[in-house]
Amino acid sequence: MYDNKLAHQILSYLSQNSGFRFKIKDLARDLHLKKHKYRDLIDTLRILHKEKKIRLRSKKYSSLEFSEKDNEIVTGIFDARPLSRDKSFAFVITPDFDVFVSSEDILNAYHNDKVLVKVFQQRNRKKYGIITKVLERANKTVVGTVVKYKTKYLLEPDNLKLHTDFFIRKIGEAVSGDKVIIKISDWGNGQKLPSGDVIEILGKAGVPEVETLSIIKQFDLPLFFPEEAIREAENISEEISSEELAKREDFRALTTFTIDPASAKDYDDAVSLEKTTNGFRLYVHIADVAHYISQNSELFKEAMKRGNSYYFPKRVLPMLPEKISNKICSLRPFEEKLAISVITEFDQNMHILEQKAVESIIKSDARLSYEEVDKLFENSPNEIPKEIAEILFQMRNFSSLLSEKRKKKGYLHFDLPETKFIFDENGHLIDLKREVETESHTLIENFMLIANEYIANLLASHPTIFRIHEKPDEMIWKTYEDSRKNITLNSI
Repeated sequence: MYDNKLAHQILSYLSQNSGFRFKIKDLARDLHLKKHKYRDLIDTLRILHKEKKIRLRSKKYSSLEFSEKDNEIVTGIFDARPLSRDKSFAFVITPDFDVFVSSEDILNAYHNDKVLVKVFQQRNRKKYGIITKVLERANKTVVGTVVKYKTKYLLEPDNLKLHTDFFIRKIGEAVSGDKVIIKISDWGNGQKLPSGDVIEILGKAGVPEVETLSIIKQFDLPLFFPEEAIREAENISEEISSEELAKREDFRALTTFTIDPASAKDYDDAVSLEKTTNGFRLYVHIADVAHYISQNSELFKEAMKRGNSYYFPKRVLPMLPEKISNKICSLRPFEEKLAISVITEFDQNMHILEQKAVESIIKSDARLSYEEVDKLFENSPNEIPKEIAEILFQMRNFSSLLSEKRKKKGYLHFDLPETKFIFDENGHLIDLKREVETESHTLIENFMLIANEYIANLLASHPTIFRIHEKPDEMIWKTYEDSRKNITLNSI
């Protein structure tokens, strides 16, 4: 029922907040209406709109003074993660601020699309907006599973950030339960589902190899190397010339070994330790990949595109062809390899006397796993040769001294165990285990820190790229300060 008093309240409130538009539930909340007045609110708003005393657009009410002309229009990236969690809103991320967008105002944008958004005035320290145009689509194709709904076929996208299903127009030979790729031809209009045609059938959903392939396709990861890069890799000689040997420090007679996870396929670092008259000499050897790949090569360009290797159950997409990553530049036992060696001299009190990095040639004496080394340290049966075992026990004591030194300097150790996924022979996940950091892991971590800190300091004296952490958010910092009061910690 129309309520004169309520109408006056509505007109007054909208006039005072002329820069905003409100849903019915927002008005009910802001006007502090009881539940029994909700029907009156709806009737009163309807009549006020009919009498042209207020505006209505997209189920939102505003005063007649409300104008969109002066509102800022900005470009940003659509973030649909809240929609994928069944929320009724999303955001547009811009370089300067985030814009709150109601689900009714997203047009037909999807996650990571580049969009134009009209930004309204701030309310409650938030910016509200309406997406007016999609400038660029993040995806031209979508990977997912075919499902049949009545007489039609839909695609359930693998990417959970895509907040709707997709209508399949041309299904080809695909059937319900297939994992497929569709090419989008129509992005819908916000009311109608987007649609596309099946362009590739990957296999049956749920099959481990198919699920792995679907992830590769979803993120457009490179399955193959360009022919030019393959040719370059094939032309790399595995022989080490006498000229190259003459340029390098020769550590082939030095007892050296790698320690990696048992599942590792390539070994890119190795360690050695010597007792000296002054203390210890630690060697950290890193495979010299740069010797084989020049900056102007196709291999370098491809490595830049990939950025890193991608690891899946029973499959790896390497950053470099396997001839390089798993053979030439893998520090495999009993093979001569080119390396960059960081050498650190310590005195008896664990003070660093000297450090240097040199081009070297090494020959690993063993490929060890963390599990094997831990068995040795636990006095369990193992197959580690006696000579290497003696050095490992020296390394254990040396690592322990390094840890003590770090703790005295204020080093914070975050024991954040990783989850290990256990698969059967067919690639199905059968168990989850929590990885525990053992002495062998700490040993390698300590040795790598010594080398990394030296190289970091070396680079810091030249123009270089730094990876930094942003300053903490003020609210997070305040929360920390409040928590700190309850424990014994010095203020930073």
